[in-house]
Amino acid sequence: MNSKQTMIASVLSGIGASLCCVAPLVLLSLGIGGAWMATLTAFEPMRPIFLALALLFIGLTFRKLYRATQI
Repeated sequence: MNSKQTMIASVLSGIGASLCCVAPLVLLSLGIGGAWMATLTAFEPMRPIFLALALLFIGLTFRKLYRATQI
């Protein structure tokens, strides 16, 4: 993977990791609300996977950008 691909992957996995928290806020900002909004946990089981992917890709991006050896 080149630097651009790892940055894109880290951004997408970061978005995926925050879906469980951001999705209810987006729905509320669109005017969709109610008591069921507090129990919206559809993405909660996938949260550890997205967090692991986010950490992996952010680490790879850091390594490629700042720790790459100069030849």
